[in-house]
Amino acid sequence: MKDILKFPIIMRRCATIVAAAMLLATTIPAKAQMRWYIPRYITGDVGGGLQSIQFNPRDGKHKVGAGFHLNGSAVFMFDEHWGMSAGIGVASYASKAKFNNMKETSIAYDSNLNARITDSSLMIDPDYIFHTEFKNFAEKQKLLQIEVPILAYYQFPIDSKFDVIGRAGFKFGIPVSSKYKLISGTYETSAEFTDLKGENLNVEIRNLPASELRKYGFSTVEADKEKGKCKLTPVNFSIVLEGGVTYKFTKSLRAYAGINFSYCLTNLHKDSIEPILTSDRKYNGTLHSDRIDRASLLSFGMSGGVIWDFWLAHYKTKPKF
Repeated sequence: MKDILKFPIIMRRCATIVAAAMLLATTIPAKAQMRWYIPRYITGDVGGGLQSIQFNPRDGKHKVGAGFHLNGSAVFMFDEHWGMSAGIGVASYASKAKFNNMKETSIAYDSNLNARITDSSLMIDPDYIFHTEFKNFAEKQKLLQIEVPILAYYQFPIDSKFDVIGRAGFKFGIPVSSKYKLISGTYETSAEFTDLKGENLNVEIRNLPASELRKYGFSTVEADKEKGKCKLTPVNFSIVLEGGVTYKFTKSLRAYAGINFSYCLTNLHKDSIEPILTSDRKYNGTLHSDRIDRASLLSFGMSGGVIWDFWLAHYKTKPKF
């Protein structure tokens, strides 16, 4: 009963404390309100430049490619200079591989090989040697991925209009489209057959459709129509460096221009012992073949965008920085 009687007294005291706090807040000088203001930004930028899938093909050459990026992020500032940003974006990467007079050999198998031989007295080993020679061969690779950057943010005013900003950290990449396409050249196939004793044979094949001739080493194939998907690791990790200058249009809106660099630390190449072209006419592409050991991403380019201090609208007293 005593506790119930004390309840109105407690409520009156709480109301008095709240009213005193509100009165104190309204009497804080304007300069003090400026001092406690912490910006929060929404940024957006687009750019491009060298955005390449990097690898070193054996018996071939690599050529860097170009691409674009489009990003949006939110920035929370700890004080006037330092903050953290997190965002999401999309980026494209490209490259080219060239091979000329490259030879590749693999072991193939055909259980029906003996049924195709004219001389029935021969017993052919179903395991045979398959050769491929690439001439003036060029393949393009393209990658499109979603990127999630998490960066430290720094800004420093030059004067009332210009600021210098920098960002550094890392980003995760998730490939959503990765493709290859052959753009020029030919590859010639040939084969070596042996009997069950291991002796080389010069055999004649019968009842073989024309479309199957290349499988047994009797054709030259134009490489201008081959295309497919590259098989890459599902997630990659990159370090990021960015720097630039902003120009203030209004107290809450700035334009940005700068440069950016990133390098992927993840090996995009899935371990593979597959040749570029298998004996059953399956084309694997350079990025999923035994011609490379590692693939990564490299970007260096320019970007431009806007920085909007959306948190400023909540404050009647505008800060000077």
